Amino acid sequence: METKKNLTTEEAVVIYRALGAAKLGKMADGAKFKVIRILRVLKPLAAAYDDFLKDASERLRPAGAEAIAMKQERGEALTDAERAAAEKYSRDVEACVSTELKRGNELSFEGLTEEELTGLAAANDGWTAGQLMMLADALGAESAPDTAEEGAAR
Repeated sequence: METKKNLTTEEAVVIYRALGAAKLGKMADGAKFKVIRILRVLKPLAAAYDDFLKDASERLRPAGAEAIAMKQERGEALTDAERAAAEKYSRDVEACVSTELKRGNELSFEGLTEEELTGLAAANDGWTAGQLMMLADALGAESAPDTAEEGAAR
């Protein structure tokens, strides 16, 4: 059953990257394919954000940015003016993409059951509790209330 989820672009990108790197070995075959279908829903958002970030980075890059970057890579000290230019550039890019990261996106996909989420967690024992909670909140299937009283309480 498809469920609609409203995720920010930031949430979608973080989840896409986590699932893209996830091991699926301990999951049932049907659950593996569900994860792949979720990835297909998230991929266009992640790709669009990456393109947006690249475009913003290129368009906001100040004159002399390449020389500053080369100095930083070599571990050379920057002048006060170079440091200020690098910090301003970083703030400008961050300000530009922050609006995009906060944008809401309504997505439809078949959520994962608790059993499927448990299998995903078991296969990825390096994930933190915070990562697992974020994935469960974003990807968990909407469950029907067990009783009418629970439905009223929700």
